[in-house]
Amino acid sequence: MNSTRTMWANFTQVKWQLRGAAMLAALTTISTVSLLATSGWLIARAAQMPAILDLSIAIVGVRTFALLRSVTRYSERLISHNATFQSLPSIRIAMYRKLEQLTPSGLAQFHRGDLMSRVVADVDDIQDLPLRVYLPIASSIISSVFCIGLVTWILPLAGALFGTCLVVAALCVPMISARTGAAHQQALAQSRSTLSESLLDFHEGLTDIAMLDAGEQVLRSIDEANDAVSRIDRSFATRTGIASAAIVILQGVALCATVWASVRSLDNTGINPVQIVVLGLIPLAAFESVTGLPNALLTLNRTRGAANRLVEILETPISQTDTGSEDISSYGFELTNISARWPGSHRLALSNIDCSIPETTSSFLIGQSGSGKSSLIAILTKLLEAESGTVNVGDKDISDISGTHLRQHVIATGHDAHIFATSIAENLRLASSIEVTDAHVTSALEHVELSEWVASLPHGIHTVLGDNGTQMSGGQRQRLLLARLFIARSDVWIIDEPSEHLDSLLADVVLANIRAATKDRTLIVATHRLSDSIGSDSITVLANGEVIESGQQSCLASEHGYFASTLRNEQLAQARLALD
Repeated sequence: MNSTRTMWANFTQVKWQLRGAAMLAALTTISTVSLLATSGWLIARAAQMPAILDLSIAIVGVRTFALLRSVTRYSERLISHNATFQSLPSIRIAMYRKLEQLTPSGLAQFHRGDLMSRVVADVDDIQDLPLRVYLPIASSIISSVFCIGLVTWILPLAGALFGTCLVVAALCVPMISARTGAAHQQALAQSRSTLSESLLDFHEGLTDIAMLDAGEQVLRSIDEANDAVSRIDRSFATRTGIASAAIVILQGVALCATVWASVRSLDNTGINPVQIVVLGLIPLAAFESVTGLPNALLTLNRTRGAANRLVEILETPISQTDTGSEDISSYGFELTNISARWPGSHRLALSNIDCSIPETTSSFLIGQSGSGKSSLIAILTKLLEAESGTVNVGDKDISDISGTHLRQHVIATGHDAHIFATSIAENLRLASSIEVTDAHVTSALEHVELSEWVASLPHGIHTVLGDNGTQMSGGQRQRLLLARLFIARSDVWIIDEPSEHLDSLLADVVLANIRAATKDRTLIVATHRLSDSIGSDSITVLANGEVIESGQQSCLASEHGYFASTLRNEQLAQARLALD
């Protein structure tokens, strides 16, 4: 099954509504043709001044077709749009469920800007499949058959000529337009994705761009991406205009051919002048049914591209990181010969890792950015699957424990975690599945030294924060993320860079509170600040995805390796700052 059919399957639950809408759309065109033909017959026949009773049926017919045309058009719009909007939520729900299953390792192969374009713009494009593809094609077939049959019934020769022009307009012009526009639709999708990526990168990296004074260069690249989208849009509009013009020309040819055949048959077949008027007016309305076909096929190309990109996400294999059914009895970790890489990457993030983290101990992962700390945390929380080696949680293999169940007991937070545009209290309550009172929120804020700042806010813990914490300083944001751990109270606390954006004294106080709260729990901290590890039970030093040192802090500090030299440099730097 191709991608378009896969997405079309989401509309099967409303297929009868769409079929009814197609019939109503066809009936609208038939009413227009009948209205114009009846009006022409009425005017032409009235010119002959017959008895008024000879015109009464035509008069009623004109009123009937005029009203019917309005009713059917409105009803078609109402039914078709209602059916489409009923189906779109199922597409969005399926997308979000798949994204949830792929998070986070499975999404590494998609750029965030491209992913946003797919989830938003491409899903919106799918609604055109029933509205601007199915309905125009289905209704045009029905109404075209009626119009050709009507003209043929009046005059077979005129019906043959008219039908030839109508079929050419319905088949040849749309097919040529669609074939020449297919490449442009693919280019449009790519250009739109590039523009989304550029805009997202610009907004997220605005601080760095300003620091590097690269604003003009970045804006130029965004303008170029926007110009590319505009050029393709103009090309699409040009092709649509040419196709519409071709249909108008064919309409004129059909009109002339029908009138010529009628005049030629005036004396031979017994056709009367009034019927010539009727045959001359039918093509004016009949071609309305095929006017939208070129745009329908061009839209089909666009929706096919959107469907391909959506199905690519829907058919992305789900990592096996969330399989398993075993329960957890203890919360120590044992990693043996672990190697892993993120999906879509050719470089190993971790290589031959051996690491032991006993239960109810504090263990620190030390290393520079890119050393593999975050990847190791992803392994421990079953967000990344190891290529080789084994991970044991207590006496059970991590592959036998479902990721969802594991993450109910093992909570990880990092400096880049998301802060929602809601209140401080609600940002903390989401960390727990049970009821969290205001007292619990206040207590958590006290543990991370945020209570005084929150008390100074107009609405306290109910103060609404900006999107992703834009109204907070870096240190306040970091401590709010740490406060979620005090709300969750899980069996294993995993913290990535807890002292980020905090001065040394404040970081020491917050870490002391964390240690006190986890004295009967397992604590795992990833940091590049070595003084954070003082007093820990074990230290693992990572570099380039490998373990280069491990042991207790006192032992490593007395040796001559990376940890000892870096710790001395850090202590010297802190001493200089104290003197200043």
